[in-house]
Formats: sequence, structure tokens, C-alpha cells
Amino acid sequence: MMRENPIWSNLRPVGIVFGDIGTSPIYALAITFSFIEKNPQNIAGVLSLIFWALIIIPSVQYSLLAMNLSLRGEGGEIVLWQILVSKIKEKSKFVGIFTLMSIIGISFFIGDAVITPSISILSSYEGLHFVSDISQEKVILLSVLTAFFLFALQRGGAGKVSVLFTPIMILWFVFLFLFGLIYILENPFVLSYISPHYALNFILNNPKEAFLSLSGVILCVTGAEALYADIGHLGKEPIRRSWFFFVLPSLVVSYFGQGAFLIKYGEGNPFFGHIKNLSEFFYIPSVVITTIATVIASQAVISGLFSVFYQGINIGIFPRLKIVHRSGEFRGQIYIGFINWVAFLLVLFMINFFRTSENIGHAYGVAVNIVMVISALFLISIYTVKRNYLFLLLSVLVLVVDSVFLYSNFHKIEEGGYISIIVATVPFLTILIFRMGQRKVYSVLKLISFQNFFEEYKRIYNSSVKISGKAVFLVRDTKNIPPYVMTIIRDIGVVYEENILMTITQTTTPFGIDFSIVNMDNNLRILKIEMGYMEILDITDIFSKLNVIPRTIFYGLEEVITRNPLLKIYSLIKKITPSFESFYNFPTSNIHGIVTKVEV
Repeated sequence: MMRENPIWSNLRPVGIVFGDIGTSPIYALAITFSFIEKNPQNIAGVLSLIFWALIIIPSVQYSLLAMNLSLRGEGGEIVLWQILVSKIKEKSKFVGIFTLMSIIGISFFIGDAVITPSISILSSYEGLHFVSDISQEKVILLSVLTAFFLFALQRGGAGKVSVLFTPIMILWFVFLFLFGLIYILENPFVLSYISPHYALNFILNNPKEAFLSLSGVILCVTGAEALYADIGHLGKEPIRRSWFFFVLPSLVVSYFGQGAFLIKYGEGNPFFGHIKNLSEFFYIPSVVITTIATVIASQAVISGLFSVFYQGINIGIFPRLKIVHRSGEFRGQIYIGFINWVAFLLVLFMINFFRTSENIGHAYGVAVNIVMVISALFLISIYTVKRNYLFLLLSVLVLVVDSVFLYSNFHKIEEGGYISIIVATVPFLTILIFRMGQRKVYSVLKLISFQNFFEEYKRIYNSSVKISGKAVFLVRDTKNIPPYVMTIIRDIGVVYEENILMTITQTTTPFGIDFSIVNMDNNLRILKIEMGYMEILDITDIFSKLNVIPRTIFYGLEEVITRNPLLKIYSLIKKITPSFESFYNFPTSNIHGIVTKVEV
């Protein structure tokens, strides 16, 4: 078996993890200096703030503190929540608080995810303004068409071309580094702005402008959470090495090169200006590679969106949605059509509502900043429980920095930031209504304890004529049997020779599938399947391994009868989303649903 080239294995994350944060140089400085004046003092202060933001948030918060925590090698917001909940008492009042925080974090991640493709694609095409008299209307049209192509590609094509992502993004970061380096060599003094005293002087001497600039500087670290979220696919060390030895230097050199350009020329778009000023010949190719890089960045965000919804569905906080597994070879390569096209419509709205990348930038940052603050709070809580006081101290420092950035972003809410809050509110309310509806329905559902069920089952089984073959009954919990099972065997009188109670539960770990079957008296068997919340379940394969060939599979459906408007919404969600057996792809030829009316 051939070993993978170590250089390639350490660079592979470049095309998967760093698309979002790697395309921020296209617009971050331009948007920052739309808030404040472009003078040497402000440029020095902003560059210093950018450098330390890149050190504190991606490098310390995610690469050091978060990556030190994982479940079976997996990371992400949900994983931090799972780690934290596992370390405190199940009945602790803090479980509910941390769960609510996690739901808020997930919701704002979704709110942020529809902004990234909008600003990235739009900003890349705006580079055409510097070489032609193209109208903004045509730029918007090109952006919409590109977005449509990107989302249409998701169902089957994205995985086929993903092998090109890493070499293209490596070329992109080399491109950023080289153009930035040329300007730094002209003015090497700009590197002295790495010193934190420039940032401190900026804050102390120009507090208003420094405060406003922070709401632009935060754009330099959007996408930082991907460093931690993708460790399960690529490993901690390759991500860390590619970040510290390749991506981070490229970003720093690019930002400082753009800063050197602004110091020398005073005006113009920092990104496109510093390229066009050097070479008219390379400008059009640079716009092309910029556009491709933004598409790759958007692809990473969309994949992350699918992953978050899939995890949320499997741990029971989201309603089930139809999921297509795009690859039998790689875990996590999934497609959720409903989410894909809703996200496209929201991106379409963002592009047409804001119309320019600068306008989007004035609204961008609130949602992602809230996610960062929640992650920092989780880190503080986990390291407090673990009594790791050095990492606890660093986590507190990170929280302070994240909170200052968040406070600076509040002025963006009235400039359009409210859009991402509205978008985040939809999944937030959906989760709360869905969880509330589940609790209400199951609290009034007349569940039967297994002991009482088993006694009744034996009586019925011994006195009934049996149907040949095996019947599988899907249940949520084998300790409490739903009433539909008794409806079938007692009220309808359908009793098979062999009857199997089957339950599927998610574990707190991302991967791993365990199953077992226990034989009871009177040909009753209990089949338990435990699966990680990122696993893809093949029911037919498990049946085959256990030599279970069911003649019939039964499952229960609840018809909710209520006057409560929230529960009516819950009932509607249940009706329009896939049922249990559809979500797990049970064989359709012999499956039957039994409806139980529930008054709530």
C-alpha cells in the first residue's frame, strides 16, 4: 500500500478548510476602510488589529483550545456541547442552559452561512469594474448565475471536482503571498505593525475609529471555526501545520501588502488595486482565480451547512429531512435538497437586496461573532470542569476579545445585520417548537411499560393463530412500548411467529455503529442499534448480518389534535417531513404505518 506524500497530506486541508477565511482578503480591508479614513496611522492600527485577530481567534481559540477537545477525533459546535454535557450531571440545571446556547450557536451559524457565498462571489466579480465599464447590474447577474451553478452542482457534481480544490487553493494562497510580498519589499517597515503597541495606540488615540474598524477587522477571521469543525475529516495536525506554516503567513503577507499599497497610493480598492497597479496583464487572470476561489469557499460553507443539519437531525433537535448520501467511500458527503435550495434563495435575496459587497460587509459579522462567543463560553466551561487553568485563562482572554468584536458589530444590525438575525431566528424557533412538540406528544402518549407489555404479549401469543415469518416493530425506547404495537397484536389480532422490537438510538460520539439482538420468551426479540450522529445507517445490511428477513415492518405515526398554535406548527412539521422509516431508508415493499391520534 503506497503511503501518501507527507507534504500533500499536510496541504490537503488548504482546499477544504480555509476557503472562507482565505478569501477574506478580497473584501476585508476595503470594507474596514469604508468605516474609517485611510491615513497612515489608521492603516498601521488596522493592520496590527488584523494580525492579532488572526493570532487570537483562529490560532488560539480554534487551533489550540478547541482542537485540544474532540470526540473520536471529531470537532465542531455540537461536539463542544456534547463534551460539556457529558462532563456535568445529567439533571443539572446547566444542561438546559448549555443546550439552549448550542441551539443559538447552530442557528447563528446557519444565519452566517447564507452571507458568505453572497459576499464572496459578489466581491470577486466586482473586480471587473477596474478593467471595464461593466454595470453593477451585470455584476449581480453574473453573481446570481454563479450561485445557481454552485447550488445546482451540489446533488452530484461537487464531489467529482473537489479533487481540484486543494491545488487551486494552494495556487490562490501563493498568489496572495507573492502580490503582498512585492509591496512589503517596497516598504518593509510595514511589518513593524505586527507589534501590538500599534493596535493599542490606535485604540487609545482614536477610540471611535478603532471601535468602528473592529467591525471590519472581524471579517478577516470569518471561517475560523472550520479549523475545528473539519478535524474529523483531515486530522488535527495537518490542519494545524497547513494553517501555521502556509495559510497564516499568506494571509498576513497579503493584508500587510495591501496596507503598504494604501500607504503609498492613499486611495483605491486595496485588493484589486494592489494587483492592477503591478500588472495589467495578470489582472484578468487574477479576477478569474479570485472567482474560482470564492466558489470553492462557498462550496465549503454549503457542505458545512449540510453537516450541521445532519448532526442536528441525528441528535433529535431538527426535524427529519430527505438526505442523499453522495459517497459510499467518504463519511459526511451528503446532500439535503430542501436546505440546498432554501439556502440558494436566501443567497439570491442577499445579493439582490444588498447589491454590493460593501453593503453586505456592513451587515456581515454579527452572526459569526455570536458563534465565536458561544464557543468561547463552552471552552471556559469545559476547561473549568477539567481544571486546566492555563487553557481556562486563555479561554477567558479569547472570550474578552470575541465580546469586544461582538460589541463593535452591534452598529451593523441596523445596516442590514438584522437580516442574518432573522435568518437565524427561523431554525431557532423551529428547533424550540419541534423539541417542545416532541416532549408534549410523548408526555400524553399512553406508553406501556415493557413488563406490562411482555405479560400481555405472552398471553396473546399463546392464544393466537400465528402468521408465518418475522414482524419488526419500530419503537423509540424498548423500556416504554408505544400503543400502536398493542393495537396491532391485540386489537387487530395480527401476531407473527416471530416478533422483533427494534430501536435506533444516537450516541454522543460522531461515528461507530453497534447492534445486538436479545431473545426473549415466546419468540419475542429485541434489536438495539446504536449509531454515531454522523453515521450513515444501512438497515438492510444489519438485517442481513443478523439473518433477520422481516416479512413486515410496522412503525407508529402520531396524528396531533390540538388547539395550541405552536403544536399545530409542530404537527405540520411532522406531516411535511420524512417519517422515521423513510429517513433511515427502510425497505419500502413491506412496511406499514399505524396512526395513533393524540390530543394535546
